[in-house]
Amino acid sequence: MSTLATSQITWTIIASLLGSSVISAIISYFAGTKLKGADFRYNFKKYIVDKRINAYEKLEVLLNEIRDESGFYKLFIEEERLEGQKMIRTK
Repeated sequence: MSTLATSQITWTIIASLLGSSVISAIISYFAGTKLKGADFRYNFKKYIVDKRINAYEKLEVLLNEIRDESGFYKLFIEEERLEGQKMIRTK
């Protein structure tokens, strides 16, 4: 083989290595971006579910406070029991 053929083979190998590296980097970038978006959506949904669970737990505590021993909800709450809380009155 001549030095010209060897030189061409060397440059061909170098060019193919660089080309495959660039293509690999581009694919990695777009795949990473897509996965980051999916991760963000998952974390947002998880945040919303956690907030809803917290709200339901607070609602359960409130409902347990206004339920009497027989299991029925009290329709009227004495003002002494409210201990300074604001009461909403409807007409």
